[in-house]
Amino acid sequence: EPYIQVIYGYQRGASPPSRCSKPFGNCTRGDSNIEPLVAAHNLIRSHLAAVNIYRMKYQDKQRGKIGIVMSADWFEPVSDSSADRLAAER
Repeated sequence: EPYIQVIYGYQRGASPPSRCSKPFGNCTRGDSNIEPLVAAHNLIRSHLAAVNIYRMKYQDKQRGKIGIVMSADWFEPVSDSSADRLAAER
């Protein structure tokens, strides 16, 4: 999830590589104004490279789809009831 990695790793410093600057966090190094942009740029470029490789080498045979999710939530049903399963899928 690129959004989570960029914000928590390079702006707030709450997850690796734990880089940030005030007022966003109290890290020993980092620049919360610049580094999130650089990290996001590099994540998007690496995703594009992976998409291109998949499309060139595998998509014709596998007939798969590829995309990107910036941030995702996961929900589990409370029980096996139809209502709970449907609610978890929304």
